[in-house]
Amino acid sequence: MAATDATSIERGALAKRHYGNYFPSVNANYNITENIIARASYSQTVGRPDIGNIAPGITLPDTSLQQTDTNSNTWIRVNNPGLKPWTSRNFSLSLEYYSKNLGDITLRGFRRFIRNGFNTQTLSRQAAKEYLDFYGVNPDDYPDSFVSVRTNNDNLIVTSGVELSSRYSLDNVLPNWTRGFQVKFSATRNTETGSDSDFSSQGLRLSPYSAGFGVSFERGRGFVSVTGKWNAKRRLNLISPSASVDPGTYQYQDANLRVDLNASLRITRRISVFLNGRDINGYDLVMLQYSPATPEIAKKQNHTSYQTVWTAGLRGKF
Repeated sequence: MAATDATSIERGALAKRHYGNYFPSVNANYNITENIIARASYSQTVGRPDIGNIAPGITLPDTSLQQTDTNSNTWIRVNNPGLKPWTSRNFSLSLEYYSKNLGDITLRGFRRFIRNGFNTQTLSRQAAKEYLDFYGVNPDDYPDSFVSVRTNNDNLIVTSGVELSSRYSLDNVLPNWTRGFQVKFSATRNTETGSDSDFSSQGLRLSPYSAGFGVSFERGRGFVSVTGKWNAKRRLNLISPSASVDPGTYQYQDANLRVDLNASLRITRRISVFLNGRDINGYDLVMLQYSPATPEIAKKQNHTSYQTVWTAGLRGKF
């Protein structure tokens, strides 16, 4: 109660928004032969903004500071209750082959058309008058301030990709004493256009190239598997130009490889012991930020190294 009483509600902005729509999906498959299946799908999806971006709120700057477009401490920060969700139309085609003796292989292609992507803009107080009026703020009280607000991007964002994946049992090609081995792999190529929106938080920033693998062995009471995923360097957000940031500066996540291990041994029908290792190769997360004019030595922004995390335990089924 004391915390509620102490909360400032001087402006007390209130906003109500409502939107509704339907999001159909269609899936179809056709057996070309006994071993080959073609599949096609279409769907529509929606991504809503975080509540922190649409709940009414405004942060006003200290007018005693020098107001510039490079010092974010002097900006007016505005939440936008009118921020609309992004929507997408998704198409997918795949061709699958199933072998009686080895395994299966799948070739899949997809394309996604996204509208109303989120974008953070830095506006002059005149350009942001609509947002300031909603909160009852007189732009003349902050003559040199800039306004930061999250809006919808009118550009169409298109992501496309093709993926090849396969899974094999090696029992029929290796000697009998090696039975129990399985391998799997996948390789993906992704492209995206018109995507300068701040979409990394929505999970829509795709790595241009990625590959995965897995090797497992199971026999009797024991099971061991090693899986890995490699991602090429991917571009994230466009950084707004300023006195210290060149035009065309982006943030990137450098290429990385993550390898995990899982093992278990069944003691009885209901009890087993297990050992899991995450990032057994030592995972390094390297963030870069640069423009075409940035020298190589100045590109690295952050480097975080993760140690292997081991988990061991006893598992029971009752």
